[in-house]
Amino acid sequence: MNAWLNRLLADLATLFGLDAAGRLQPIPLESDERRRLAEERARRR
Repeated sequence: MNAWLNRLLADLATLFGLDAAGRLQPIPLESDERRRLAEERARRR
């Protein structure tokens, strides 16, 4: 029971951003330059 509670609290801390180490992956954001290059490549085809 104690291990389960510790795991739950660790998961909640990660969920709410209280855990600096966090196991969540960053969300990749597409830059304007990459989007422009992709559109240019699509136009060439």
